[in-house]
Amino acid sequence: MAKLTEEHKKKLSDGRQQAKDINSHVKTCITAISKQRSPEKAVRTRLVEDRLKEMPSNTKKAYCTAVLGKSRVAGVKAFCQMCVGWEGYVENIRGCTGLDCPLYPYRPYK
Repeated sequence: MAKLTEEHKKKLSDGRQQAKDINSHVKTCITAISKQRSPEKAVRTRLVEDRLKEMPSNTKKAYCTAVLGKSRVAGVKAFCQMCVGWEGYVENIRGCTGLDCPLYPYRPYK
């Protein structure tokens, strides 16, 4: 079995740290939503949790920022990512054909 080089060990360590950071951000997001004062918070928390389970980890941070209402730009980005199905979203958003979408002029990755 081949030994890992220091460079590979560093990349693995960095990847693990990034995953921990994303998981921490997601937990913070769910906690913040569950503390909101609204009659639909339980349903909203469940829906957000379900959505987060579906999406790739590299899209979760923008989604959480948007769901918490912290950034309109993140909201547009998250909506576009969901619309095109998350996988290959940069290319798909650039090639968006939804010319009648109200967010079309604001889409990221033009």
